[in-house]
Amino acid sequence: MKKIFITLTLALASLFVMSGCQFYDRELKKEVYYTKITTTPEKQTDKEGSSYFEYNQVFVNKNGEKIDLEMKEYRNKPLKKDAYLKAKVTKSDGVKSWEEVEKSKVPDKALDTIEKNEP
Repeated sequence: MKKIFITLTLALASLFVMSGCQFYDRELKKEVYYTKITTTPEKQTDKEGSSYFEYNQVFVNKNGEKIDLEMKEYRNKPLKKDAYLKAKVTKSDGVKSWEEVEKSKVPDKALDTIEKNEP
């Protein structure tokens, strides 16, 4: 009886740890990606009357791997054209935060991929 209890406890603990790891990977783990703003989208307004700009961007990590993401920016002016962004991205929510960076701060593999994908 004691062995069964220990086995069940270990199995439940393992499931708990595995689900916690999956939650972390999907919801909390932020990976760094880079992109270049190449378009100036039209200003849009949501239901509440707030202005935003919607970007469909190719984001590239330091290894040159690409992902396509949609990014809504609630602001009065669009992002600067030809600006390079460093973004923190989660699998579940996409872009969580970003900052503008100099071209020289973008890793070489990422920069090569970004420049090959420019319109």
